[in-house]
Amino acid sequence: MSKEMTVWGVGPRFTLLSVLYLALALVAHYVLYPLFVMRGISYALLIPAGVILITIGVGRDAIGLDVHVVQQGPLSTADQPDAYQS
Repeated sequence: MSKEMTVWGVGPRFTLLSVLYLALALVAHYVLYPLFVMRGISYALLIPAGVILITIGVGRDAIGLDVHVVQQGPLSTADQPDAYQS
């Protein structure tokens, strides 16, 4: 398998696993439909809340507010962009 990145910035193996997980989640949703319905919260509240949270996340990413390098802890061993390391 090629090690080139996809347009989402991840490799083909991660993309394949993500798509398979999405398919499994959709199948589980349709097979077990009544189990995953949130009856206590109205969709009139959930949909605007979701749109607001996604907009904030995309906006922060677009202007680069979350660009930082983890210096300590278990995530400090993960691959990090060279351009942001001090």
